[in-house]
Amino acid sequence: AGASLVLGVVIPLVLMLEFSLAATITVMLASWILLTMLKDIANKVANKPTIGQGLRALPLSYWGMQIAHLGVAVLLVGAALTSFFSSERSVLLTPGQSTTLGNYEFTLEGTEPIRGPNFVGDRVEMTVRRGDEVINTLYPEKRVYLASGSPSTEMAIDSGFLRDLFVTLGEQRDAAGWTMTIYVKPFVRWVWLAAILMAIGGTTAALDKRYRRLRRKAIEGETVPTRPATDKLQTAS
Repeated sequence: AGASLVLGVVIPLVLMLEFSLAATITVMLASWILLTMLKDIANKVANKPTIGQGLRALPLSYWGMQIAHLGVAVLLVGAALTSFFSSERSVLLTPGQSTTLGNYEFTLEGTEPIRGPNFVGDRVEMTVRRGDEVINTLYPEKRVYLASGSPSTEMAIDSGFLRDLFVTLGEQRDAAGWTMTIYVKPFVRWVWLAAILMAIGGTTAALDKRYRRLRRKAIEGETVPTRPATDKLQTAS
């Protein structure tokens, strides 16, 4: 409990450089799950000659359970940090202008017309920097489909394990200026990772041979013929 409380306070501060009570409570719960898992594994292998033998002796159903619980802990961390520390900004930029959001600077380098097989539109070039380092160049688009005349926005995404950056175009206000919305979403990928871990955990548990043996015994018990009561009476007589 004490370690979970410390981790709940420290992890959001170290990763996001901000304090949020809700995020602290959620990360504390995730830490509680993770530390309890590790404690349970330690208890399981405590009486084995070596740790390696103890870990190999644990059944697949047990490992599946632990992987699924790890997925729950990852989900709590990802959902908390994404919900409480995401930021966005709507701006109007012309070529050469920049805006900052969090630790990132977004610079509009220019625009160009584009034409696809069934659409026309405009593409904007955005350079993303963190300090003096260029992180990526993003190309959000604004399209109009020729058949229906309906507009569409193609979001530009710079994905990463710890954060995702999004840029969406709005409307062109003058000859070169565009409205756009910029998003910084930390740990949003962890929500998807959590779902994958829980699915792996369920699949791993289902692969345990003990379940198949129990199923086979149940089927064999249903198919074994039973002697009628009259046969038993005749035998007894």
